[in-house]
Amino acid sequence: MSALASLLLIVGLIGLIVPILPGIPLLILSALLFTANSPGLRRRLVNSPRLAAYFQRFDAVFATPGADGLTAWERAKLKVLSVLSLALPKQRR
Repeated sequence: MSALASLLLIVGLIGLIVPILPGIPLLILSALLFTANSPGLRRRLVNSPRLAAYFQRFDAVFATPGADGLTAWERAKLKVLSVLSLALPKQRR
């Protein structure tokens, strides 16, 4: 997860310079992935006066379980993993 977050951070920083790449959404996604892996970073960002409201809204939306018992964050992870599994080569028996 942190390797993906690092990759998104690098591509997001390049996206700030190159107008073709979407820099800001990639930086936001990398920040969310970094905070998922680091409780200390998450605590520091949640306690910051500028970002506290955004994290509260994010937690309210993504941490509430739906009808299937999964949170929106877990459903998003499952969607990403299922799409990535299509790119894996199939094993022959």
